[in-house]
Amino acid sequence: MRQEDILNLLAEHQLSTSTLDFLDQIKFKRYDRESRDKFNLISYINSNPKLQKRIHEACYDVGFCPTFSLPSVLHPSAAFVALNKLNKRRKSSRVFAPEPLTLQDISGFLQLFYTLTGCEIVNFKGTEITKYSRNIASGGALYPTEIYLINHRIQELPFGAYRYNVVDFTLELIKPLETKESMNEFYEVIMKTSTAAIDFEQTSAFVVFSSVLNKHSFKYKDFGVVLSLIEIGEFVHAAYLAGAALELGCCAFGGVLSNQLNQLLELKSKLHQPFLCMAIGNLKKTEE
Repeated sequence: MRQEDILNLLAEHQLSTSTLDFLDQIKFKRYDRESRDKFNLISYINSNPKLQKRIHEACYDVGFCPTFSLPSVLHPSAAFVALNKLNKRRKSSRVFAPEPLTLQDISGFLQLFYTLTGCEIVNFKGTEITKYSRNIASGGALYPTEIYLINHRIQELPFGAYRYNVVDFTLELIKPLETKESMNEFYEVIMKTSTAAIDFEQTSAFVVFSSVLNKHSFKYKDFGVVLSLIEIGEFVHAAYLAGAALELGCCAFGGVLSNQLNQLLELKSKLHQPFLCMAIGNLKKTEE
């Protein structure tokens, strides 16, 4: 590989046209909100009792084969017991208490959700590299996932959009959202309606899960998209476990206008794609 090719490698995405078309097809567009085709299907499935029965009672069946019962852990460690409790408490909470989260609350959430677990300086073929280990795995240690926080009701922070800097453990204000007009712009991006299942009004903050797709695809080409999507799933589950540990309400949702959210967050590339949001707030007492 030529030197000039190496210098351009990190900036190139190496994605095929069909993969780029797929990424465009899975986004919600403004016209989806007007045509309602996608939403009509979702609403029909959600309201159909026969389909709901099949969904909730369905179980993958491999057919006739030998089966072996798995024994219970006889002497579980404290960590085993703690994680087992968190897994049982982990759930989506769509309604929140009126009292907003504090900066301390959201700081604790971010620390448990996504954090550094170590740092070492290594010498790789004569080049000194600072390597940060994190609590979430990433294919090739490339970490294309970027986390943003939209402060909706936390009083100690200016209202706005922040990038979560995991290395420095800071929130970087990238766009104030202090006017009614700017917040309405965000509401449009998350397709907020009066009939939404999630209590957007009482939500303290929104976490945006985004991926800089060329970070994986420059190395792994089209398969890099698979790695990026798997990583997003890891991040979402880690966020749910952090919420369960702190007894916070969390609910992830995918009904966002990705292109408009890209612009709202002032992301630098069209391949930096927001995939999901998560509403976070204090649990309502009835859900505790």
